[in-house]
Amino acid sequence: MSKGILLSLLTLFLLLNLIALNQIAVQSDSSASESIAGISALTAASDKLELVAENIVFLHRFGAAESIAERALPFSFSLDSNRFEARQRLPVNADTLNGFFDSINSFRVFVSDTNYSNAFDGLAVDANTIENDSWNGNSERISFLVKPQCLEFFVKDLNIAGFNAGNCDSEFDINSVKRFDLNVLVPSTEDFNSVQCSFDGSIGCPSAEFNPGAQGNFVEINLLDENCSNCSIPAGQKKISAYYIASADNNVTISCTGICNSEPVVISVGKGLTVESSGNRIEFVFSALFDSPVKQFKFNDFNVSVSNKNAGVSARYGNG
Repeated sequence: MSKGILLSLLTLFLLLNLIALNQIAVQSDSSASESIAGISALTAASDKLELVAENIVFLHRFGAAESIAERALPFSFSLDSNRFEARQRLPVNADTLNGFFDSINSFRVFVSDTNYSNAFDGLAVDANTIENDSWNGNSERISFLVKPQCLEFFVKDLNIAGFNAGNCDSEFDINSVKRFDLNVLVPSTEDFNSVQCSFDGSIGCPSAEFNPGAQGNFVEINLLDENCSNCSIPAGQKKISAYYIASADNNVTISCTGICNSEPVVISVGKGLTVESSGNRIEFVFSALFDSPVKQFKFNDFNVSVSNKNAGVSARYGNG
């Protein structure tokens, strides 16, 4: 083979390799660009998901932001290190509860809007929440979660509220609760004169002292009737406190006997603490003290996903 032909072949080989290397470089640049675009699209979807969740799901904020978040709720609440407290009037004002359903469903409609003239940004939101009859649903119960303990605070059917075991990835442990407390602020409209208690089948209202180092489940119920001139609750029954068995039937009934008007208030204690009251409106202060700090208090019935269909990416949030 002549030197001229060999040189031509070598030159052709080098040219072909340069072309191949250039194609690889172009493909690499294209893949990198696609990867960066995908990451950017996913980040944008995640950021919008976080914004939606912060506005409707996570209720524990600070200062004015927390006050604004509470305005739509039928109760007020506070967190203090290891303690959660909620103040709830029963029966719940129907307009207040309907207003909460209106607020969460109006928000759902707003964030799900895909009309570009209404500031739609191309990130589609699919949101779902509970609906009452005003929104073509049948829900009469709203619930919230104290986390990481997974204790639920709920309001049901206007007349029932309280604590219950929540539904989380990690199961609720009643032993994470050092004590439940309930204050009943008896108003002047009542004429209670009787308190009946049953704890683990034993009749009578117990009176035990709380020992922070003791094991077991503890509850304290205080009947604050200073403003109730028509009440005649026995002095020894205004404070009920006990170490109790969570799996047993434990209840307290506040009522009136004889010629009187008050409707009974029924308090049940177990893995939670619930109150049923259907008479005049009474304020109840529910409190739970845990063995570890409370980090979140959030609405429990809102699921949402954010997607960028052009980029094929999505981010999803679900309660639990």
